[in-house]
Amino acid sequence: MGMTAFVAVVGASSFTRAAQSLGVSKSVVSRRISGIESRIGMRLIDRSSARVGPTEAGSAYYLKCLSILEAIEEANHQIASWNSGLRGTIVVCVSSSLCVPAVTRSIAEFARAYSDIKLKVDIEERDSSVREARFDIAIRNGQSVDSSMAARVIGHSTHTLCASPAYLEMNGTPTSADMLKDHEGLMHARGHVGTYWLLRDGAQLRSFRIPERMRSECVFHLIEAAKADLGIVQLPDYLVADALRNGALVALLPQCSPPPDPISLVYPVSRKASQKVRLLVEYLAERMQGALSQDTRADVSAEAADGCDAPTKPEKQGLSPKR
Repeated sequence: MGMTAFVAVVGASSFTRAAQSLGVSKSVVSRRISGIESRIGMRLIDRSSARVGPTEAGSAYYLKCLSILEAIEEANHQIASWNSGLRGTIVVCVSSSLCVPAVTRSIAEFARAYSDIKLKVDIEERDSSVREARFDIAIRNGQSVDSSMAARVIGHSTHTLCASPAYLEMNGTPTSADMLKDHEGLMHARGHVGTYWLLRDGAQLRSFRIPERMRSECVFHLIEAAKADLGIVQLPDYLVADALRNGALVALLPQCSPPPDPISLVYPVSRKASQKVRLLVEYLAERMQGALSQDTRADVSAEAADGCDAPTKPEKQGLSPKR
């Protein structure tokens, strides 16, 4: 680099010593400085005297070069320091309802891109894990748990009530939220949450308590239970879309669907987020933004409409489920 060679010559007052300090030949240093002088059309080094030194223009140029090279060195140091923080372990806590390709693929791609960072991924539903901050970052479906957590919303998910055709054949198809009290509920449990469903009732939201046939923290258990004709389940659209499309489940009461839930990246505000955690937050936010919100939304809506319009047998309508 010509600028480095020029500063070395002025500092050493010698082409020979400058070349030695740079580990190159004297002729290389001379050519680099001649190249600079040729480009700017002005002599920078006085070679006529016994002692090599800068011209008046060279002195001014020397000060500018020093400032630029110091800035470059500082930038290099900062980047090296930043990169050294991109190692170690990040503990990620994921809800079972978010163990879907849009999430798992993004986490895997991050691990591949940053091989010096190890990831420990826990599947955890309990809010106590969030409050006690036993993680670096959590991926959650629903409202932020409390003020001790910072949350970055990366999407929203709508929920669908659904059941198998055989269950509805045996127990009748509810046409209003109030009729759910006569049915079996498959409840997604997170701590105390899961004993009721929040549904629209006209312009209002109401809590509806449903007789409980099964409770699980694992949404995939609930999907299989619904397919096995055990009851009605309420889960995010992106989880039940395939089952609705292939007819394994039927959408119910689309007019009662609650408002969309936020999907958030949650992390403790009590800790100063490390560089690697901030990097993961940005990485996931960029790749997952809206992915789950858009996933099969149109297909789910179509299935919900079909399920709403599907005829039911009058003699079965509103019957209490068989216990």
